[in-house]
Amino acid sequence: MCLELPALVMEVEADGMSAIVRANDRTARVLLLGLDSEGEAVTPGDWLLVHTGIAVHRISPSEAGDLLELISQAGRAAEGILMEPGPGGIPRS
Repeated sequence: MCLELPALVMEVEADGMSAIVRANDRTARVLLLGLDSEGEAVTPGDWLLVHTGIAVHRISPSEAGDLLELISQAGRAAEGILMEPGPGGIPRS
């Protein structure tokens, strides 16, 4: 399964080919090569969808918020499933 995560651009590198983003309380450098066809320069404050270190699409702040909430809900649901007892009452790991 492939998962693209929303990330907030903190700074764009001087070469314009990469940016420092914040996602899941972590910062990372991502390549901006996947955004060439969109035409507009990436700037701090932009939201991007990032997959394996490559920004693949620019999204709106509201889309980013919706995706972050959905990811959070999925995480809480997964925790509930993993905490339910398995066969014989043994907790799942």
